[in-house]
Amino acid sequence: MRYPSWLPVTNEASHTFVPSVMASRPVVLDLGANVGEFHNGLLRRLRLDRYVAVEPTPLLAAALVSQGLNVIEAAVAPTTGPILFSVAVNSEASSILADVATHSAYGISYSDFLIQQHLERIDLVKMDIEGAEIFALAVTDRDLFCAATQSTVEFHDFCVILTTHEVQV
Repeated sequence: MRYPSWLPVTNEASHTFVPSVMASRPVVLDLGANVGEFHNGLLRRLRLDRYVAVEPTPLLAAALVSQGLNVIEAAVAPTTGPILFSVAVNSEASSILADVATHSAYGISYSDFLIQQHLERIDLVKMDIEGAEIFALAVTDRDLFCAATQSTVEFHDFCVILTTHEVQV
């Protein structure tokens, strides 16, 4: 996609957003934080007011906490409550949608997560939740979704998790 030259678009860890529409000290939600690559990239560019990472893989969540991040150990899911989760060898392929679950995790709906965080503003939401994004977004109240100034979502129609048709619907 081409953007107008007056709109300074930034790409960080394969997620595109527009820093110029964010507060000088933005509030960022990182859903599917993985190893913190997105966070570390943002720190090179921005002074953050608040950064909340959501990561369901216990070892990755613990590593993010050890880096000083505010981490919610949970998987963004269509509903809130216990779910089955598959931790893959490739951390970028762990998912609630995998055929074989390796452990149970706490699932939280995007709506419930936003309500629990009590945020006055959200400048950027990054959602990279390995195929669960269409299900999480489908059950999210429109007003809650629109509470964020901007969102960057990685849809997983490029791998076997979802089809292009499922993403387009």
